[in-house]
Formats: sequence, C-alpha cells, structure tokens
Amino acid sequence: MDTKSLKKEFLSMVSSAIAKGPAFSCSAEDYPSVFSLAKRNNVQNIMYNVCANDEHLPDGIKERLIRNLKLEIFRDQSQMQEIEKIRSEFNKADIDFVLLKGSHLKKLYPSSEMRFMVDMDVLVKEKDMDKAKKIILSHGLKQKMNNGKDIVFISEPCLTIELHKDLFAEGFIFYDYYTDIWDKMSYLGEHEYTMTYNDIYIYVLAHMCEHYLDGSSCFRPCMDIYLMLKKYNLDREYIEEEFRKLGIETFAENIKNLCIYMFENGDGDETLDMMENYVVLGPPVKNALSAAHNAQKSESKLSRMIHTAFPGYRHMKKRYPVISKLPFLLPLMWLLRIFQFAFKKNSSSEFEKKKDRIVNTSKEDSEIMKEIFIKSGINHLGP
Repeated sequence: MDTKSLKKEFLSMVSSAIAKGPAFSCSAEDYPSVFSLAKRNNVQNIMYNVCANDEHLPDGIKERLIRNLKLEIFRDQSQMQEIEKIRSEFNKADIDFVLLKGSHLKKLYPSSEMRFMVDMDVLVKEKDMDKAKKIILSHGLKQKMNNGKDIVFISEPCLTIELHKDLFAEGFIFYDYYTDIWDKMSYLGEHEYTMTYNDIYIYVLAHMCEHYLDGSSCFRPCMDIYLMLKKYNLDREYIEEEFRKLGIETFAENIKNLCIYMFENGDGDETLDMMENYVVLGPPVKNALSAAHNAQKSESKLSRMIHTAFPGYRHMKKRYPVISKLPFLLPLMWLLRIFQFAFKKNSSSEFEKKKDRIVNTSKEDSEIMKEIFIKSGINHLGP
C-alpha cells in the first residue's frame, strides 16, 4: 500500500471513532501497515475500538491490540486513582493545584482509555513545589528528573507524573505569556483550579506548537483540538486575540483547518497536505530534533539567548518579588540569576544537550524543516 493510501486508511479508521465517520474496514493485507501507523501515533486503543470485530483483522494484530488495551485500562485506572489521592492530599496540605491537559481531555472521547495519556500533568505554585514533591514521593513514586520547569516522577510499569511550576521552559517563546496563568484560572473548590475551555484550547495548541518545533509527535493533539472544536462552546474572538499575542495566529488557523481536513475530509491544499504528512507520518528527515532546532534563524537564536539571559520585568518580579517594590534592583537581579544558573545542578548536561542539537544533522535536513515551519506559519519561533 502506498503512503497516500495508508494515510487515507489510517485517518478513516480514526475518524470513524472520534468524528462518527463511516464504518471502517480494510483488507487483511493492509492491516499491518495501519497497525504500524496506529502504534507510531499511540492510538492502538482507538484501532481496537473500531476494528476488533472486523473479520479481516489478523489474529496476531488483534492479540497485540488486546494486550495494549489491557495495559492502557490499567494505566488509566492507576492515573485516576493517583489523581484522587493528589486531589485529597493537596487539599489537606493547602496546595493550590491545576490538573492539566489529558485529565480533562479524556472526557471528550467515547471512553477514557481511547485517549492515551503518557503522564499526568499537575501545576502548582512555585512556593508549594517542595510540599507537593514530598506528597508524591510518599505515594511510592521515584523522582526521575528535574528540568527547572517540572519534576518528573515515575512508578513502574506505567505511572508518570509531571509536577509543574511553569507551563513552558524559561526562554521559550511562550514563557512570558504564561507567567501570570494563575490569574486566568477558574476556581473549582477547596484548592483546585482549572483553565476555562478557551484557555485549555489555547494551551493545547501552544503545547502542540512546541512539539511541532521539536519534530516530535503531534497527531494526538490534533484529535484533542478537533474534539474541543466540536464539543466546547469556544469564544473564537478571544482565542484569536490570544493567538495573536502568542504570535501563532497563522499556525493556529492552519491546525484548525488541518483537523477538519483530516477527520471530516474537508477541503485541503498543498499546505494542509504537507502538515498532514508531518503530523501523521512524522518529519521527513533523519535526526528530526537536531534538524528542527538548526532550522531556526540565527537572528532568532541570538534573540532567544539574550532574552534567556535578561528576561523582562514581568518574569523577573515573579522570580524575585523584591523587584516589585524596588524596581531599580532589576540589573542586579539579572546578574544574580546568571550566577545561580551557572551553578545550577544539571546545567552542564543541559548545555551538552543543546550542543548536540547543533551537531549530527545535515544542512539539507535543516532546510527541509525550515520550509515546513515557514509553510506552517511558525518560522519565527524556535526552542
């Protein structure tokens, strides 16, 4: 089966589950290719839901889908149990918190296990990070890493929690926009907060943009975005204005059109075909992460380095509250921040990772990624 036909079969299969498309079936010979693409995009449970009773589905693939479904049901139940424990204990400890992304998006799907959730994302205020960390560790999870933006905890075989104090890393183009995200939160009760539907939509698309720029998986966020468009009563005027503030209004419009194109067989064009290939099949280059990072303009990289070293007043007053009362201390706090970063744990390893992004990729691959970003509407952004 050629690539175009494979994409069509795969998207038809997903659409039958999330967009109430026509019943899906394909030949026994084609099922292995469809399964491979479903596995790449972590939608095996959707495939099981759609194809389990198809007489053409090979027994070997059905067995693998059943094994994956059992694991995902176990993962889903473990995550739900952990969410309830966190909700209860954070409330008792007076920790304000927000459950992000998948915890809410699962509700959009016919069954929660159809929405694969790699990890649970929980946002707390920086002052509560230590208390929250102790609670999660008391549940038997182990700390895997701390990248400054979030702390990752794991419990084998399939439970992962990301405890966030920020939604994006310092220096990333969206960081400043989300500095005051708590001001936009809606109160749910006790110490739990949530984003509005509008802000969930904006965040999911911004987070997808981050992955898009890294050359990583983007298909599942497209499913989320499509279902939010269909099931949430969104304020389009507000959303468009916020996307303009983020600088991704063109990309956001392209992604919205792409979702309609993929899941409802809507009108397409050359740009949407290219973006469809990117999100369904993956980047058309080797070393996609390196190529994606190297594709950014040198001026953008220099600008980002300066911004990272000397962030604006809005960010600095959050990290160093004394600036709110004594703004003339801003230059001194910049120097303090640089000094603290120089001696920060894992800072050298982070430098090595960034250096590796520049090496081991061809100029041709970087140019391909650059063209994709430009056509997608996000050429001015970068990691």
